[in-house]
Amino acid sequence: MNLTYDSHVIKLASVDWKSDHHRVAHALTAARGKRVIVRAHQPATGKREITPAAAPDLDRALSSVGIDPAQSFDLEIVIRQPGPDSPVRQALHGDHGYRDPRDFDQLQWAGERGTGTDTRDAAHYHPLRPVPMFLRENGAAVDLVDTHRGGSVFLILNGPSFATLDHHALRQPGILTFGVNNGGHGFRPHYWTCVDDPTRFMASIWRDPAITKFVPLAHYQKPIWDADHDRISAEKVKDFPRVFGFRRNEQFRAEQWLTEDTINWGNHGERGGGRSVMLSALRICHLLGFRRVFLLGCDFHMDTTHSYWFPEHRSDQAIRNNTDSYHLMRGYFAALRPHFDAADFQVLNCTEGSRLGPEIFPHYPLDQAIAECALDTSASTHGHYVDRYQKKKPTTPPASPHSIPLSPPSILDPHSPILAPLVAAIGSAPVHADPFFHLTFPSVFPPDVYARLHDHLPPASAYEDLRHRDAMQADGSSARLHLVLTPDSLATLPPAIREFWTPIHEALASPQVKTALFARHYPALFRRFGREGLRTLKVEPRLSLIRDLAGYRIGVHKDIEQKVITTQFYLPRDESQAHLGTAFYRRTQPKTEELKTEKPSTDEPFQLAKRLPFLPNSGYSFTVAPDSFHGVDPLAEQDAPRDSLMLVYYLIK
Repeated sequence: MNLTYDSHVIKLASVDWKSDHHRVAHALTAARGKRVIVRAHQPATGKREITPAAAPDLDRALSSVGIDPAQSFDLEIVIRQPGPDSPVRQALHGDHGYRDPRDFDQLQWAGERGTGTDTRDAAHYHPLRPVPMFLRENGAAVDLVDTHRGGSVFLILNGPSFATLDHHALRQPGILTFGVNNGGHGFRPHYWTCVDDPTRFMASIWRDPAITKFVPLAHYQKPIWDADHDRISAEKVKDFPRVFGFRRNEQFRAEQWLTEDTINWGNHGERGGGRSVMLSALRICHLLGFRRVFLLGCDFHMDTTHSYWFPEHRSDQAIRNNTDSYHLMRGYFAALRPHFDAADFQVLNCTEGSRLGPEIFPHYPLDQAIAECALDTSASTHGHYVDRYQKKKPTTPPASPHSIPLSPPSILDPHSPILAPLVAAIGSAPVHADPFFHLTFPSVFPPDVYARLHDHLPPASAYEDLRHRDAMQADGSSARLHLVLTPDSLATLPPAIREFWTPIHEALASPQVKTALFARHYPALFRRFGREGLRTLKVEPRLSLIRDLAGYRIGVHKDIEQKVITTQFYLPRDESQAHLGTAFYRRTQPKTEELKTEKPSTDEPFQLAKRLPFLPNSGYSFTVAPDSFHGVDPLAEQDAPRDSLMLVYYLIK
């Protein structure tokens, strides 16, 4: 055989230089051969050769021959006499690096155009013949079926409502979570799956050995995206830990959906379309043995302001495509529901406001689902290293208050009558996203503590003026008084009052309360500070008793940037002051600006979104953010005084 032509030619059509230039430069740098020729073509200029081919300034090289990088163009790369490490030369000479893909393609085969086969069909499967549902990259079957027989799992579907939930509660012992797509980056699930190309998903998910990942079998040979270098990675999906492949099919048939030998994710475009990772995730949950799946972030609605719970832009066309998919999937789920019921496979929707109605999957309270799944780890380990088979069996000791819990230490310290109820109130507080992220507290302190509180308020002489613009009166005094609670200030109070407020101060300033609050505020804190910012964030709590007098007001403001979380507990004697609550506002003409000042903006219109009633033993908490606009209306003579307790976390510079 005589070698008559030894060149490698790559032709690229419709090159978008803004998005593609990094990959082109990388390809030219990696090109190995006697000579590399690059030719570009645009209709206005025709075909032009670029010299030198791997110029460091490719934009200038293109412009020098009349190619406009701002416009789409075609590119041709010719490698004369490719080097010995070239895949083309390896293929020509039969070197070790050549891989015949046909065997791998056959392994993935799942019927004509991926139709799937019902495993109950005796003509295809003997009832005792195992069906390989999950495979390693080399084709070896891995038996994971029914490993969670009868269990429950929380499936996170990335709707914006997931940002309002208590993520800390989903990390308790006994709670198993299943994520999809890029939601696995901000919240690390136990299980995860995708169906789109691997380059769409964050590298942190692929690299995390704590996440068990299920991917279409073909993904094993595909690369991921290297965001650090803005290019396709040399690493492939098969190189990462705890990855299991599955075979897909592309024809939806409800009657065999739970028992097919491949995993259906909807219909191929030639069969009407409508494919979704949600379908794959549900089938995998069933295969793993879960019999209750709680849906979170299943909003089933997308628009320009509400796409996912994590940052991501969606084009108008993408939103229309998703809306069409939601319509098709409602039909899929309506057809599947009778088969789910017959198989005792319960899919329960814990998403508040979901547009996938309860006639498809019943609504289920999230708090109840978590309570049913969470494990109590308070029992003592003492006395368990004993022989249980001797005639006189030793008894297992009851739970001990000194046992070592797996959850954060002392969060429910039985010796603190205030700390435990406080943490519980924070953990159960409703979360709201409108007009900005905040919690509300229907009840804060134990009833017996609150009943004694007003008889133990410090005397007026213990308070000082809190001087700010809106609080100043004509006589130069301030209509807002405060007593900053510190060990030193508490020491100056009368003994009975000091003994009452000291344990409250210790509880509110404790790391346990901080942990509970920051866990509930995590979605908003993540938006403000980012992952790296949260990792290095240092704060200190400041507690103050507040007394507002007649004439006090504060205009619409958002709090200074040194504040991280603002919490106010209302302390009225009865419900007669309910109308005095803090008002929350939304800006009617949104702006994007840095968080700089708490001064009201008098030249911008605001709309009252809600007023939080000033009720006994209640309160609220919000993350200080560019949109956390709030204020207090003027306090009339007959309504004063207005007592409250402020807990604010400040940045430590």
